[in-house]
Amino acid sequence: MKGSVMVTQLRQAPLSASTRAGFRTGLRPLVAALLLALGSPAFALPTDPTVVAGQAVVRGAGGNSLVIDQASAKAAIDWRSFNIGAGEAVRFNQPSAAAMTVNRVTANNPSEILGLISAPGTVFLVNPAGIIFGRSAVVDVGSLVASTLTASTSDLLTGRAVFNAAPGGSGAVRNEGSIVAAPGGSVSLIGTQVSNTGSIATPGGTTGLIAGERVSVDFEGDGLVRYQVDASAARALVEQSGQISADGGRVALQAGARDVLVDTVLNVDGVVRARGISQRGGEIYLDGGTRGSVLVSGTLDASGTAPDTAGGQLRVLGENVGLVGSARLDASGDAGGGSVLVGGNYQGGGPEHNATRAFVGSGVTIDADALARGNGGRVITWADDWTRFYGTVSARGGAAGGDGGFVEVSGKQNLAFAGS
Repeated sequence: MKGSVMVTQLRQAPLSASTRAGFRTGLRPLVAALLLALGSPAFALPTDPTVVAGQAVVRGAGGNSLVIDQASAKAAIDWRSFNIGAGEAVRFNQPSAAAMTVNRVTANNPSEILGLISAPGTVFLVNPAGIIFGRSAVVDVGSLVASTLTASTSDLLTGRAVFNAAPGGSGAVRNEGSIVAAPGGSVSLIGTQVSNTGSIATPGGTTGLIAGERVSVDFEGDGLVRYQVDASAARALVEQSGQISADGGRVALQAGARDVLVDTVLNVDGVVRARGISQRGGEIYLDGGTRGSVLVSGTLDASGTAPDTAGGQLRVLGENVGLVGSARLDASGDAGGGSVLVGGNYQGGGPEHNATRAFVGSGVTIDADALARGNGGRVITWADDWTRFYGTVSARGGAAGGDGGFVEVSGKQNLAFAGS
């Protein structure tokens, strides 16, 4: 089998102690802020609805449930509050899976969801004061957008929207519960600070945890939602320590921070999975922007173990990129290895933006093997300043036939390589 491994060091440069310490600072204060931002709203069903677009009727269906009967394909409702207590339910009777309902909270109180939200179509929940899905929350919808950034109702209902932080600031979005979208659907959690310690499933669709002050979202196109952080937030943070599954689809964790005192803006120590299915590869995209650090200690799984399925795409980008602990990045595939980019693309040539520093710890594994047949994949680790690589990387060809893949480990100014 043929293959290629490139380990490059272009110029030596000393490594400062302050730089070595740069990956973990600033995280705990942000977590505390995330927890405090939401407050403790009273447990109750949503109150004081006003239908501002489309045709919908809100009615009670018993003491612990609320039903929205929607006659039009698109509707928008303003609420004074939108909370759901444990054992309570809000059900959207929409006319089809293509229907949309925009729910906007007008009072300055965060939303706490501890019960059930169900809908065949898309549900938007917009509340600048904050949104939390508690441990007992169950969301079963076609698609969900929960945002503390605001966007116009008309934009939301067209499928393309620009979300902006509220003038008084935007609260946090946190999921501790269970959120499930229909096949091909999406779950988008958008705010200045976003965290998931629960579970999110979007089979064949998109999961997005997006932190910034201005975010553009395209809900249409190829069926996979695309996000762009247009303006960074002062204390942006995305934390993922739960379970995310988007087999045959896409997972995007993106954050943009403008505060140089806040280092880690994207922290992943849970499981993110977008495995390939039916010859369709998955994609996992982590991006801390050009000024933020990304720290991964969990699992990123874009493998393609189904028959005749190749490995998917993994990209981990930021100013500083750290793979630590027992982090595992898997883009192996039955019919060929996929692509793994850590810090940048081949020789820093883009189009992805390059990391300044990249670190891969000794307990880290990166796998882009062809499992049965086909060629091994492509693995790049790049940084414009320094790269420290102590982990294990593999891009073998298939046992039943296929060439080895390509591996590059490069530091433009300085490289330390003691991996395998």
